[in-house]
Amino acid sequence: MLAAGQPLDVREHEVVAVVRPEEVAVAASREELGALFVAQGVIDELMFSGALERLRVRIENGAAGGPLLAAADGAETPYLEVTRTQPEQRSFEVRAGQSVAVGVRRVHVLPTPLSSFAACAASAADAEAIARQPLLTELATRMKTRIAVRCEPQLGMAQAGTGGDQAFVGATVIASQPGAAQRAAWLLERGAREVLVLPAQATLPQRVLIHWLDEAARRATLAVSASVLRHVPAEAIYVGILPDETRAARRPFGLRSLLDARSEAQALHGLEMRTELRFGEVAPELARHLAEAPGQMLIVGVGSLERFAESFGVLLDSGRWPVLIVHRGAG
Repeated sequence: MLAAGQPLDVREHEVVAVVRPEEVAVAASREELGALFVAQGVIDELMFSGALERLRVRIENGAAGGPLLAAADGAETPYLEVTRTQPEQRSFEVRAGQSVAVGVRRVHVLPTPLSSFAACAASAADAEAIARQPLLTELATRMKTRIAVRCEPQLGMAQAGTGGDQAFVGATVIASQPGAAQRAAWLLERGAREVLVLPAQATLPQRVLIHWLDEAARRATLAVSASVLRHVPAEAIYVGILPDETRAARRPFGLRSLLDARSEAQALHGLEMRTELRFGEVAPELARHLAEAPGQMLIVGVGSLERFAESFGVLLDSGRWPVLIVHRGAG
């Protein structure tokens, strides 16, 4: 139920909450913390580095801060790294194996385009199989995020709705197989903002191609690309594509677009990328580019979903390349 005065177009957004080691406090009891209590813990390791003391604290009771302290790799016992100055060391001396109260002075909340993944299929077994795919597990590990499982029994059925009221958060992941383009469009039309179409046994890419079909999706596509490439040691290439029949007249415009894209990626996201200009139909040209070398992945931005499934079946249904679709409408 919406509260009075709450806007009707509220969308759930995920963020990453970061706690720096110097912002974590430990004390003998909760009352002595002087910081927001989040858990009880045990000191597993104690190391000295110059004037600083570094602790590794195993969380044993996080009732007050369970979501904050969830381990990125899904482990049942999360840890916190703590850095303490000499005055903090003198005010409360600790030893390995000692029980302590753990608090946080400050939590940094960072917006992120890809804060989690959700493996999605028509059956729970198929969704679990997607969640175990090597590229997805490697991405989640490198990005220190989680993989959820989402079952949509009517996935891809034209007139069907989603299986519940649960919003799409993070990137939804489906298998690359016949009908994948239709299922991707189905998810995007029902609120998913990023869909990763994943071939079986795909591994980390050596090269990531970037393209957007609409200017409305440009900014988000660059942000998502930067988010991926911060964690994947791959070459980034922005591919601009113009129709064949306008090759001569549009070449200056195309070259200027390449320069603008590269400048924006570097200035706003710190993303270094090469640029290439090609001519032809978008989906077949991207498929040709992907086929030129092994170990490639595509990130494509989409504004309008009209004829999307029909146009991109050649890319998404083949099971050959990982394709991450970023959907942002003109609004």
